Amino acid sequence: PIQKVGANMLRQETFNLTLGLQAMQAGQDDAASARPTVLGVARAAAIAAAQAGNGTATADDAYRGLIAAGYKAQDLGNAAGALFQKTTWEFSGTYKRSARVSNHGRMNRVWRLIGFTF
Repeated sequence: PIQKVGANMLRQETFNLTLGLQAMQAGQDDAASARPTVLGVARAAAIAAAQAGNGTATADDAYRGLIAAGYKAQDLGNAAGALFQKTTWEFSGTYKRSARVSNHGRMNRVWRLIGFTF
């Protein structure tokens, strides 16, 4: 919650995990609703990559699918934060370096498709 401080100032709570998670979800929902088509293409690409491989995918897999479909990587924008939904994916506990040059080799989470069987 926001608390009044002084006559015309507002201060937001600094440490509150519940509020932070709520804000994260609201932001992901807003970003996803702003770019539903491109997000759908990226999600489908990640699922296809997982199904064609060992049941896992990273953001790089989603971006490869976007590019193959004729999109630019930046078309996804902030909706990238909504790629791996908790109802469809679970964090595998591992990371993989991104091959995208613009990511400078940063570590991507490796996500496991829930319910995937070989």
